[in-house]
Amino acid sequence: MKKSFALALGLAALCLPTAAQSLNWEIKLHSTNIKTLEAEVNRYIQNGFRPMGVTYDNRELYVLYIQDPDFEIASWLLEWYSGLDELQTKVTANMRRGLVPMGVTYTGDKFYILYLETESSAEAWRLERSGTDLESVQNAVAPYAAQGYVPVGITFYQDEYWTLMLKVPGTAVKNWLIETYEAGGHAPGINASIERGYMPWGLEYSGDKRIDILYVAFQ
Repeated sequence: MKKSFALALGLAALCLPTAAQSLNWEIKLHSTNIKTLEAEVNRYIQNGFRPMGVTYDNRELYVLYIQDPDFEIASWLLEWYSGLDELQTKVTANMRRGLVPMGVTYTGDKFYILYLETESSAEAWRLERSGTDLESVQNAVAPYAAQGYVPVGITFYQDEYWTLMLKVPGTAVKNWLIETYEAGGHAPGINASIERGYMPWGLEYSGDKRIDILYVAFQ
């Protein structure tokens, strides 16, 4: 059973030219050994895939990719932090270096943040918490979406839902969507959403039988 909500942003996109209807995507299980992980991600990038989201299912680390060789990235980085204070400091510092936080996940003892260095840069970011139901997420995110923030990552932490948001000048995202699927049966739902014009942008395994996918749609 799928649950979802969507919110129109009325914004202008984070710089992805590919039409969503022809999009290839993959959710890839990766090693938690940093050297092996780097080699695996780099191989995907060389094949035209771009890492867009990261999640942890209480056992393994996964990365969401979209295939778009025209979406240029100069570099990528995956860092982990022991708490919110360290996360706040390090994300802000990395943004000053031109790295854009694109994905977030909590593994039970650490936050992982996925960064990309792209032609577009964000001028601000925030990690907004809410209740775990979709209506609570929408209510928490809506005031900042109205200010030009775009949700780019989702995770659960301390029994709450946390949404990573970016403020990107001159973007073209017109709305966003979160859908919940049964884990293992999510591929048809993702493909159907792509056909409707939505691009998978973030993900979160939230229990053995649930996966949440964050989408954006472009003008």
